[in-house]
Amino acid sequence: MLLKNQLQKSSMKDEIKRLCSTSKLILIFTMIFLVFNINKMTISSNKPNFKPVTKGTYSDVPILKPLVCKFGSKEWRKFMPEIDDLLTKIEHNIVKWPMDIKQTTDPRKTTISFQLSAGLRVGQILTGTIQARDFESKDKRYGGDYFRARLMRIDSRGIQLKDGIAVMIEDYYNGTYGWNTIVPWPGRCRLIVELVHSSEAVVDLVSQRATLVNLNRGFRGIFDKDEVECDINLSDPDSTSCDYSQKSRGITWYCNKPQNFTSCPERVPMYKITLKDKTSLGKNPLFKRGVNWQTEISNSGAMFYAQGTSKDMPRSSLKCNSLTASMRSKNEKILGGPTGYFHQSRWVSLLCDNHRIPSMRECLKDKSVYFIGDSTMRQWYYSGLQTQLRLRDTGPPNNKFWSMPRDGINLQDDIRIYYRAHGNPLHSSGPPESRPYIVDTLQSINGTRPTAVVFNIGSHFLPYDPSVFIQRLTGIRNAAVMLHKRYPSVKFFVKGATRFRSSAVGPLSDWLYLRTDRILRGFFNDLPYVNHLNTWEMTFTPQVNVHASAEYIENFILHFMSYYC
Repeated sequence: MLLKNQLQKSSMKDEIKRLCSTSKLILIFTMIFLVFNINKMTISSNKPNFKPVTKGTYSDVPILKPLVCKFGSKEWRKFMPEIDDLLTKIEHNIVKWPMDIKQTTDPRKTTISFQLSAGLRVGQILTGTIQARDFESKDKRYGGDYFRARLMRIDSRGIQLKDGIAVMIEDYYNGTYGWNTIVPWPGRCRLIVELVHSSEAVVDLVSQRATLVNLNRGFRGIFDKDEVECDINLSDPDSTSCDYSQKSRGITWYCNKPQNFTSCPERVPMYKITLKDKTSLGKNPLFKRGVNWQTEISNSGAMFYAQGTSKDMPRSSLKCNSLTASMRSKNEKILGGPTGYFHQSRWVSLLCDNHRIPSMRECLKDKSVYFIGDSTMRQWYYSGLQTQLRLRDTGPPNNKFWSMPRDGINLQDDIRIYYRAHGNPLHSSGPPESRPYIVDTLQSINGTRPTAVVFNIGSHFLPYDPSVFIQRLTGIRNAAVMLHKRYPSVKFFVKGATRFRSSAVGPLSDWLYLRTDRILRGFFNDLPYVNHLNTWEMTFTPQVNVHASAEYIENFILHFMSYYC
């Protein structure tokens, strides 16, 4: 028995020694693993590019439903109550539709009134009303007209300058409209008001675009020698199609199956864009330039004289930050007064003092900025920052395809500027890498260093019913929320739309662009960390094309920097 006990004790000691040796080995390997990965993480965080992060879980995005209403989906109408009011009256037979052209708004018979007090001074509010009338000189009884108005400065020789300010117009839903602006400079100025679209033309635009089929441009997927139709909704729904949708992320996309393929390819190798119907505007009697489309109304061009000096010009003393740029504060001012004006070709914000900012290099030193969106966002990369910051442009060759991703690096100041497109439906030919979705880009951002995200989306969705746009925004919103949870310090900015008079690549109406701008602005309104850049109001003098001039681009970027820096 004694011998047996001694053997058991000896065995236990050997077992303890073995376990201790094993524990030491595990501890040593664990330390080696941690050191290696910490070094690896440190090296990776210094790379000037995207770094995949935890994907998380996406919320469900509503699937696009067939449209049964002649005016399309209804969800967007809450962002434009004046149009919702008119469409509701038509749907309840309160307003007849369609109607005789003589009963539509005539800009030559539409008048503007002014409420002036004696001795107009700099900084004073200028107000009045607009009464819409039809071609039979009868007062209109419903709203929905799309007016564009601005106050422009006049020099001593009577020449109109570039200095100007937007005039805010409020629809009273009964054919009468209130307007207001502020007189920001001393001397003479001129009030210009034009009817862009009658309310009946707006209804026609809604009806034209109440479909999931792109009536403006076509997408052709190139598979070897086969070319097939691709789009959000195919013109022949009964044909054999390949589904490239990611519905849980707000992406709907189909292509007809190539004839030489027995099954659907994993992806579309190349796209090319074709023109379908450039526009119906100008052919339709509701859209006649100089008659009822982009035509000045009666009393437009009225002159005013404001007393005072440059010291009296209105300015804000508030510091520009995320509070003064928040979506909510901007939305509260949609029907209020203007948020800024141009003076000597420089935008002066009335929300905050946007002139107290460092130089561009000082502002962006040791920071990363991601510009995401269409070609109007790409302009910020090329026209605004690449030359001024002396960025070393990297990325795939982009001689043929403007939407190719760009990485701009300034090693001296450690500035990293990126451009990424927003994915289909993108009116640009090119391979898959030229059309990443915004959701994918947001998911890939590493926000461990000071980072800003500026994105826009809208113009390439104009040919469709807004339900397509809302579906996509739902996915983008989910991705933005997830990125904020991962990196709360990342700053988000939504670039608004810009007014334009014509476009070679889309429907020739900036009302459609206004609609996407209203939806985009309202969609992120409840997220306090998402800021809004009101470029719509900054382009009160509309561009000929959808692409703003270099002078505007510079002011857009400075406006962004005033909030970010």
